[in-house]
Amino acid sequence: MHDLIQEMAWELVREESKEEPGKRSRLWDSNDVYEVLKYNTGTKSIKGIALDMSKIKDLPLSSEVFARMRKLKFLIFYNFGSDEFRLYLPQELKYLPNELKLLQWDNFPSKSLPSTFSAEKLVSFEMRNSQVRMLWHGKQNLVNLRKIDLTESYNLMELPDLSEALNLQEVYLLNCTSLRDLHPSILSLHKLEILRLDWCEALTCLRCDIPLRSLCELSLYDCSRLTVFSVTSENLRRLNLAGTAVTELPLSITSPGKLETFSLVEGRRLDTRSSSGDLMHLGKIHTGDNYMHLDVSNLRFLNDGLRSLEASPHETSMFSSLAVLLIVGTELRSLPASIKHLFRLRYLRFDSSKRLQSVPDLPSSLGQLIAIDCPSLETLHFSSTTSRLVKENKIRFDFQNCAKLDEHSFKLIGSNVMGEIIKSVPAIEKCCFSNGKVEVIYLGSSVPEWFPHRTTQAPITIDLYSALHCSENWGFFYCVIVPESPSIEWIRVECEACLEICYVDWDLTYKYYSLSERHDHFTSDHVFICYDESFCSEIREKLKKSVADDQSNTLKPKVSFNIWVHYGSGEFHNRQEGSLDMKECGVCPTYASEYRSFIEQMDLQLKSKTDAIEMGHGSSSKNEQRPEGFVFPPLPRGTWKHEIKGLGDILSL
Repeated sequence: MHDLIQEMAWELVREESKEEPGKRSRLWDSNDVYEVLKYNTGTKSIKGIALDMSKIKDLPLSSEVFARMRKLKFLIFYNFGSDEFRLYLPQELKYLPNELKLLQWDNFPSKSLPSTFSAEKLVSFEMRNSQVRMLWHGKQNLVNLRKIDLTESYNLMELPDLSEALNLQEVYLLNCTSLRDLHPSILSLHKLEILRLDWCEALTCLRCDIPLRSLCELSLYDCSRLTVFSVTSENLRRLNLAGTAVTELPLSITSPGKLETFSLVEGRRLDTRSSSGDLMHLGKIHTGDNYMHLDVSNLRFLNDGLRSLEASPHETSMFSSLAVLLIVGTELRSLPASIKHLFRLRYLRFDSSKRLQSVPDLPSSLGQLIAIDCPSLETLHFSSTTSRLVKENKIRFDFQNCAKLDEHSFKLIGSNVMGEIIKSVPAIEKCCFSNGKVEVIYLGSSVPEWFPHRTTQAPITIDLYSALHCSENWGFFYCVIVPESPSIEWIRVECEACLEICYVDWDLTYKYYSLSERHDHFTSDHVFICYDESFCSEIREKLKKSVADDQSNTLKPKVSFNIWVHYGSGEFHNRQEGSLDMKECGVCPTYASEYRSFIEQMDLQLKSKTDAIEMGHGSSSKNEQRPEGFVFPPLPRGTWKHEIKGLGDILSL
């Protein structure tokens, strides 16, 4: 119904002038907009223009292209995900309509706006990836302005006086690498809520002597030359100073206690030493000869990369709301035992902590523990409580590039791998897995034995004839060996399924895709396993529809899988992407009803393994009831029937 109403509205606008688009009130069709701009046929009838610039050829514009569009209120030239310039101005633009309320012009090609332009009625002003160096000279009445976005305007040198923008709420200046100073008027606006200055590498100082009333988010991520910072707000909730050179913080930065997220990764110049240690740097921050006491009772997210992480249980209790803790580059060999007193901690992650050797017992609230690039990490000292959480699959592990982990820790991770696989059972049986996808990564160099289809050369083809009249749900696990890749920044696994429906006289092919989350580089081979319910359900539904449409009962379906490991490195203009050579991949079909008995056998070993861990043993107990082998559940008939040996490669890793 929505599409029908929209089409009716478009038709009404076309009726305004069938032959001359320039006389219509609104233009949205790329061909119509291109014609009006190219031949300069716009009129005062036009009130709104929207153009997807990726759909047109390069077009030089007249300096007076908008001169006859005096009533234009909405101008949107967008080019999402691209920095290509499609609209050019051989001469500087001479005119923009003063009636404009929304001005969005991605890749704006000029150095400034026309000197005659009055922005009094402007509400939203967006020029991402523009060539602009300055907007205008002097002061303008900007009483209606709510938003400014000049993200990735690399040539922007300065902003004008915005003291008249009394209702301005959001300012986005991300990656404006030439911006050296922020006009002080911006920090006098008491309705300003969001200020993003990430990657403004030329910025050296941000100072405001008067506390702001409404500012709740301030981000200066990777402003590497920023040394002076003194901005406060009674409503500040999110503050990001990661990657800056700030050495002192204002004393009153969180006095009202509303700060929820404070990021200081790589803020290595900040002196945070205190006599009693400083858990997560927030208990006391050293500023010259004074200590700043922060009210952190409401803090839920902490991104911390400081050198020390030691505290007493008393100091730990200050962080009663902390749920997420990220630690980058710590020099510690072991975390303090008092971390177990963070009773609301749900997510704990270590990155590039080269000296970290052991992890102590953790709070029972923890749901996810991730360690990336911790080459010295050897031992997970988990109590019976934490081991029980593993057995109940209430905690998830991800240890990437941690090759020194001992056998005890590997067995605990192995149990967790099985738990992650068990998670997918509701998806297969009910098609309603909460996240739609299960991803498991662990150290290894071969596809597990329980994958009946394994190869070193794609594709893998599976006959689906036996699934044609199956009343129960089925799906596929796919697996690939992610090779050692220390020189790249990230990898992503993609699985393509080509469903081929073969009739007597013709064939039809449909393609479906599953794409993993992005993962950091790997310093050794890892096993990647995924079950994607959305991906599987698309294949099932298409096959069911094909069966319903098959009058001659001659359908012969099959599905072929190709799996790639994509990689990437570099940022923006220097980005490099490609695909790694595949070592081995595999596909394992699943069938819901008999799959449950298979999972129960897996769970039996899962329980016995974690029971052994609870008792402090590195191997299974003598009285452990162990099935001799696992049989992967076959479909009632057809080519999916395979007898599979045990899960030794997962249990032993």
